[in-house]
Amino acid sequence: MSQRIHQSKEQPDIMYKMSMFSHVIGNQLFHDINSEEYILLPHQNSLFDQLFNLTGPKNDFYSICSKPEDLKLTQKLFDDRVIVPTGEDETGHYYPFLVDIETNRHCNAQCLYCPQSESRKKKGVMSQDIFNNIIHQIKPYDIEWVAFNHYNEPLLDPFFTDRIIQLRENKLKLYFTTNATLLSPQVIDLLEPNDLVGVVFNLPSMEPEEWSYFMQLPTHLFEHTVHQMEMFIQKFSDKIELLSIFINGTTKNQDPRRQNIDEHFSQFGNVEVVNQNSHNRAGSISNKYINSYSHVNQDRFCGCERIAGHLHISWEGKCFLCCQDYYQSIILGDLQKNSIKDIMSSNEVKKLRGEIYGVYPMRQNLPCRQCVQLRKKRNVVSPIPY
Repeated sequence: MSQRIHQSKEQPDIMYKMSMFSHVIGNQLFHDINSEEYILLPHQNSLFDQLFNLTGPKNDFYSICSKPEDLKLTQKLFDDRVIVPTGEDETGHYYPFLVDIETNRHCNAQCLYCPQSESRKKKGVMSQDIFNNIIHQIKPYDIEWVAFNHYNEPLLDPFFTDRIIQLRENKLKLYFTTNATLLSPQVIDLLEPNDLVGVVFNLPSMEPEEWSYFMQLPTHLFEHTVHQMEMFIQKFSDKIELLSIFINGTTKNQDPRRQNIDEHFSQFGNVEVVNQNSHNRAGSISNKYINSYSHVNQDRFCGCERIAGHLHISWEGKCFLCCQDYYQSIILGDLQKNSIKDIMSSNEVKKLRGEIYGVYPMRQNLPCRQCVQLRKKRNVVSPIPY
């Protein structure tokens, strides 16, 4: 069991509820803070419908368990603090395990499914002093991965090599997302399997002209890009946890595009080729290649794990809302002035977390209201496409 939530002493007369961070997708129960996943038996999905609506002493929770395996699972939920005291203020609970660092803010592409195509960001590079401070602050936590992304191309960062070495020295793994146009033999030689938890290539098409159109890049870069991806896949296939190519741009030919890419790269190693639900990035982009989402007619919601367990840091060292906040419109604090704990447990952030998890009604002007990842209910049949 993760130690991310403090274990409190038992009180015999206390009333309980399901944690606001708990939710079910299909046959799995998730908790956004302890990052545990609980596999549900076929009959247990209906059990959780009851648990989500229940408030009472422990015996009330056990009384709805019809089978021994239900009792065992319910006891584990108490032990793991997925069922919590009703009087507990959960809005201050936070534990970062995924960290996005905007090491640079610019990109060489203007993909038509990315906000960079409509509102391009100017060049900006994170200083080594700010990066050093971030590494120092995140090191005490149990970090699963660090990414160098926020709508940028991380290989434009002049300190990329230095930062990889620094992650390696601090035993932090990189989740590497790139359009691969700047991938080179030197970068491929630099990276080692132990440096990486996952790699995602942004490649919308195997047709040079179509690729050029989607990426808004010169066609002559296509051949180099594909070749470097081939070399990378040959080196890292079966050696890292996740190796994927994402197919963005919602069009009628998205699946044929995926099939062509899959057929080509499968000969170089095991790589997952995935159609992506290109969406409006919480209202940051609107065109025919993306899907739009809006939640204007609902006041209370059921959460998003980003405000519970992710940390998003701008090139200036400021914490902002999340990866969907393209314009970084909601600044949570400055790591040059305050600690992660102080920022993410401040009264302002607690209120924001409460709005996202339905403790309070959500303000109309929050970008979350236009985000695909905001949960509208706690028990869904299948995950939201992303």
